[in-house]
Amino acid sequence: MSKCIKNFGLEKFYPIMKLVIGYFVYIATSSGVIAAPNDGKKCESVNAIISAEFEAGGMSSCSSFVPSIFRVLIEPEDEDSIGRSAWYAFKITNKVSTPIVVELVYRGGEHRFWPKISRDGRTWSRLDSSMFKEVSEQRIQLFLQPQDNPYYIAAQEIYGNDVSLNWMNKMVANNAVSRSTIGASELGRPIHKIESNSGNNTKEYIFMIGRQHPAEVPGAWAMTSFIETLYANTDLARRFRDRFGIISVPVVNPDGVALGYWRNSTGGRDLNYTWGPFVHKETLSVKNELDRFKGGDKLKLFIDFHSTHGNLFYTQRSPGGEWPSDMTRRWFSGAMPRLNNYEFEHIALTTDSGMKNSNNYAYHTFNVPTIIVEAGEETERLTIQNAMVVFAEELMRVMLGS
Repeated sequence: MSKCIKNFGLEKFYPIMKLVIGYFVYIATSSGVIAAPNDGKKCESVNAIISAEFEAGGMSSCSSFVPSIFRVLIEPEDEDSIGRSAWYAFKITNKVSTPIVVELVYRGGEHRFWPKISRDGRTWSRLDSSMFKEVSEQRIQLFLQPQDNPYYIAAQEIYGNDVSLNWMNKMVANNAVSRSTIGASELGRPIHKIESNSGNNTKEYIFMIGRQHPAEVPGAWAMTSFIETLYANTDLARRFRDRFGIISVPVVNPDGVALGYWRNSTGGRDLNYTWGPFVHKETLSVKNELDRFKGGDKLKLFIDFHSTHGNLFYTQRSPGGEWPSDMTRRWFSGAMPRLNNYEFEHIALTTDSGMKNSNNYAYHTFNVPTIIVEAGEETERLTIQNAMVVFAEELMRVMLGS
């Protein structure tokens, strides 16, 4: 997958064409003149095929009442996900050289992400603002020109389990890292970890997890860049790895990622609210891995990567006080002068929220500081990656200076 979202050149519709087509869409959809969907994951007319039959594909149903106009229904996977990050991803194959209109209709949520487009499923760009219209918070119309080859439309870049696995294998090939399976999801998909191979048999560790929530793709970009910095061939990173071990579980919810879920797992729950009692296989697998720190190895820091409306950090000092001393202030003081166009908010959690989430579990079970990294949903991906290099480097400096 591309390191950042690149430009995608497309011609613009003539304004009159958009008005005419938009009018017909309004008349048809408001009057209920919509054909029955094919099978929920695919629909077809004489002009085009729309399909979500691929990993991370997401739509509830699809229909076409005239050859050039389609309606895609977007619903959450279950009631617990209502109002969350509405995910959609589908592939369009043009059969004739005729523009099409795709109307996105939301139930149980609203339009949240700027539509993205890709010719190959790897290099993405934001859809030009002239190519879609927000009719309401629950109705969006996309005006799409024909392409010679199939192309993709999605809420965010499609960052499937295969992308994460390829990245982990690349890390194994290029660094002193091992990959192993720590468990399986409810549907049997493997849950992988990568771990540093320390030459000094370190007993102090940093532990990181990601993708508890499938639609939070920017969090995956943040996590991979952060981890790559910890494994970089720099004097700072080498000294850090000499002292600290690094364990990462990049995808805690592989079922949700594969099935194009908004937020939850196939067990019908938000995994980040199931950290005790451990009734879901995914969080139980991570908990079992963390159990090693109840013995000889020592956990020093826990980080969970997510994404939300803006760039945000939650920090929670350990019950015994902040480690290293004055860690948060020193970390941000070192990072801020180096950041380029990366504004963020910091929320210090001084008490337990009472939620059964990952950071509270690590905080109470191991008496360690925890960090939740929230990458902005519409922050440029290269900006996120560059910022995470800075934050990882400054965190290493603070921890090494403890």
